Amino acid sequence: DSIRGVGPKTALKLIREHKNIETILQHLDRNKYGVPDTWVPNEARRKKQKAEQATVDTDDEKDDEEEKKEQDDNDNEKQSKDDDDEIVPIYVQARRLFDEHEVYNKDQIDIKWKPCQAEALTKYLVDDMAFSAERVKSSIEKLQKAFKSTSKPQARMDSFFQVKSNPNAKKIAEEKKAAAKAAAAEKKKKGKGLGGKRKRK
Repeated sequence: DSIRGVGPKTALKLIREHKNIETILQHLDRNKYGVPDTWVPNEARRKKQKAEQATVDTDDEKDDEEEKKEQDDNDNEKQSKDDDDEIVPIYVQARRLFDEHEVYNKDQIDIKWKPCQAEALTKYLVDDMAFSAERVKSSIEKLQKAFKSTSKPQARMDSFFQVKSNPNAKKIAEEKKAAAKAAAAEKKKKGKGLGGKRKRK
């Protein structure tokens, strides 16, 4: 159940303003927005008990005061017992799924992909869950085909590529060597021209 009149935009606005659902419920206009009883179960239970008490009180007006006193004592005991048994709101239960979810240790889990059990799967999906027999059959065939194709070990990434030698590698290396030699000779020539005596002015 969701709060009537609160969509995604309003919900985000309320969360930004109040920071959590408990505070939102305290400040929310109950006349404008319909809050389900599952969101405030303890409050709903108290209202129901008060309504029942009011009907009992109107019926018991004619009874003796002693009986009424005894009834009040029993009601107080029941109320204190009910207060001890607080009902957890539905949004708190949903929050626990995220905050306190069950986590298995990796050593406890041994996952192996085995071939699908076609008969058991067909019986469950078609007979129990009323799926289309043709669709289930085609899906099982796809599963079996996928299992067969992955039963052999997975190929390594480098097996997709072959290393080929460059046919022009020798030529390129010689050209680079010649260019480096020419650059060195040019540098040597320039160095000789700058080393002469300076003219006096």
